Amino acid sequence: MKSFLVLCVVLALGSVQGARIRRQAATAAPVPQTTSKTAGMNVALGFMVDELDKETALGGPVNPAGLKKANIMAMKIQMLGGDVDTPTKDKLDSLNADFLLEAAQPPQYAGVPGAGSPLDAAAKPANTKVNFGTFGR
Repeated sequence: MKSFLVLCVVLALGSVQGARIRRQAATAAPVPQTTSKTAGMNVALGFMVDELDKETALGGPVNPAGLKKANIMAMKIQMLGGDVDTPTKDKLDSLNADFLLEAAQPPQYAGVPGAGSPLDAAAKPANTKVNFGTFGR
């Protein structure tokens, strides 16, 4: 009976200590760890975002396929437990915002023939009807 009582006390103390350790582990936020894989992915993402930024700096629109790939790469880095570099993250956020602004604007048809542009009269094709009667069936 005495050994059973000692066993119960040891189990109770063990469960209390285990609960305390679990609570401490739960309150500590997981810190993103940079591994060699996530570091290499960060470098690649940095190059991708720099190229997209250069394209927009030259006056072109944001490349949607490149932006999609960069966003996927950033998600993969975060899924592996890494953290995206702050300058790269800031550039990617601004590119995403630019893309959303461009997508919300109506398309510009200023230089397209037939859309009410000054090129309308010059861009109309000549008469292209064919008279098959002249070929002598």
